[in-house]
Amino acid sequence: MITLSKISYEITDKRLLKNINLTITSSDKIGLIGVNGAGKSTLLKIIAQDIKPSKGQVLVKKGTKVQYLPQEVVQPQNLNISIFEYAKGAFADLYKKEKQLLIINKEIEKTKGENIKLIERQTVLEEELRESGFYEIDSKVRKILIGLGFKKEDFYKPISTLSGGWLMRLELSKIILSNPDIILLDEPINHLDKKSILWLKNFLLSSDIGYIIIAHDQDFLNDVVQEIWELEQGCITKFKGNFDFYIQQKKRLIKRKEKDREKLEKRLKEINQFIERFRAKATKAKQVQSRIKLIKKINLEEIEKKPQINLNFRLPIISRPGKVVLELKNISKSFEKRLLFSNVSLLIKRGQKTALIGPNGVGKSTLLKIISRQLRPESGEVLIGHNVTTAYFAQHQATELPQELSLIEVLKQSSPILSETKLRTILGIFMFKEEDVYKKVSILSGGEKSRLALAKVMAKGANLLLLDEPTNHLDIDAKKALKKALVEFKGSVLIVSHDYNFLDGLIDSILEFKNKSIVFSPLDLKSLSKESFKEINSAPKENLSSNAISDSKGLNKKEKRRLISTIRQEKSKVILPIKNKMQLVEKEIEELEQEKECLEKQLADHSLYTQKQKLLEVNKRYSEVKVQLETLYERWEELSYKFEEKSKVFDQKISNVLER
Repeated sequence: MITLSKISYEITDKRLLKNINLTITSSDKIGLIGVNGAGKSTLLKIIAQDIKPSKGQVLVKKGTKVQYLPQEVVQPQNLNISIFEYAKGAFADLYKKEKQLLIINKEIEKTKGENIKLIERQTVLEEELRESGFYEIDSKVRKILIGLGFKKEDFYKPISTLSGGWLMRLELSKIILSNPDIILLDEPINHLDKKSILWLKNFLLSSDIGYIIIAHDQDFLNDVVQEIWELEQGCITKFKGNFDFYIQQKKRLIKRKEKDREKLEKRLKEINQFIERFRAKATKAKQVQSRIKLIKKINLEEIEKKPQINLNFRLPIISRPGKVVLELKNISKSFEKRLLFSNVSLLIKRGQKTALIGPNGVGKSTLLKIISRQLRPESGEVLIGHNVTTAYFAQHQATELPQELSLIEVLKQSSPILSETKLRTILGIFMFKEEDVYKKVSILSGGEKSRLALAKVMAKGANLLLLDEPTNHLDIDAKKALKKALVEFKGSVLIVSHDYNFLDGLIDSILEFKNKSIVFSPLDLKSLSKESFKEINSAPKENLSSNAISDSKGLNKKEKRRLISTIRQEKSKVILPIKNKMQLVEKEIEELEQEKECLEKQLADHSLYTQKQKLLEVNKRYSEVKVQLETLYERWEELSYKFEEKSKVFDQKISNVLER
């Protein structure tokens, strides 16, 4: 359990948190929400004891294990360690015990089993390691890494090969493996694809871990939280239920406060009228003074309206482009011998707003980088139209802002031709107040950095915007404002986004990455259901097509049955050898488990400890059996996974035939 007592926090002249009192338990499933810059990340850092509050204290019950995933990438010190070994770092305490055990084993061999205390300590350590699941560590690590999207063939690559997003996934895997009581997650899904988000949802829902999650994805919050904490003007308001229920309660609360305020304003007006009317009359002096005192007691701040920041803005265009703003001719690109796409051709016209959709890893961001001249294609040509200026917003651009510069300096650096007055106006549009413009980037929240990065794009006055996941870290109000601005924008937009609600009503065409190429559709998102959109953006499935299946359209029932029979025969040929191997491994496991049980009975017999040589032999064999069993468990899991995956492929083929 964690208790926050009278927590306040101030940064420069801004008071982010005001006298907050909270209790967090391992059964809590909390969503922490609030506008960008409200102090959500700061609150998590205080709970995690990464930073100290200005006032108050954080009390963590002894034995409570708390883990924290920050919003921005934490660069590991040793970049040469493998992905798999880094994840195993979650079990550092158990590996220390193993090291102690190995030292004790050597000492026992030297003393030929005569030191009873060492043998007792050996037994204790063995039991602790066994009960803690030490011998299943590799299996656990493999399961979590695969769940978060890592491929088996990448497990032993150094972490220096990972991007910021993948480093964040790796850190999340390590946190989950450490088996904490409470986890603090600051926007964990920004770097996850659909499949990994689904895995994380299932993990959170099925685990006994308590958590506080900052997220701007309403669907995600609806699925995983049971309570919403809203941080507003330095204070926390609690709402039982998920995000949808919070919206309902919030609307009722706002209406009630508005009514209370109206009543109070009416009462104040009546009192002031009385004071003005009778101020000069001596007979009413006592009553006037009484009402003046009453006015001083009335506190409008208690029911103050939520301050509304004007997010309505229109993106400027410095020059009008020609009719065709962009043309791609036969563009191809590969990475590490893996083909992303080939012979991609495309024509984008003035005013066109197009979404690039498809699963993670198919090359959406890469194509934007090629268009923006960040990367070169292996073949093909990029033609920028007449009078066209481009501005590129990268997926992780907010993390690349110069930390030592102020906000105004960042914009001056990217747009030196604009006056400071104009730059201040642009920053104001993106919710930065007059006093904020000289703040350093280093003290901004993740959402504020995203707004600053978007402000850089706006300041360029480009007529072709290339936007890669621009809504990451933006709160709901900021998303709505950006969407409105892009709808009214007179230039062209190419945008990568997994946010259906953001794209709906914004785009007028779709580029779907499919089969190493792209398919252009002059359709808005209304032509594509939310479910279909999610399916397109999900992880690519194995290629289930074959000549037989592709030709199955129009087959009669008899022909379909014959084709299904052929597929089942193919399935049997593929999975039967795997099944046979599994059975052999199972038989070996059964034999070794029986031997292990016998050895454990011997070790439990106190008379064994009077036979020094035999005790050494039994201990040695017991250690060997456990190592052999661990190897066999891993082998069985690999075969089982392979069996399931191959079975799914053939089952899907059969399903495809039946649906045709």
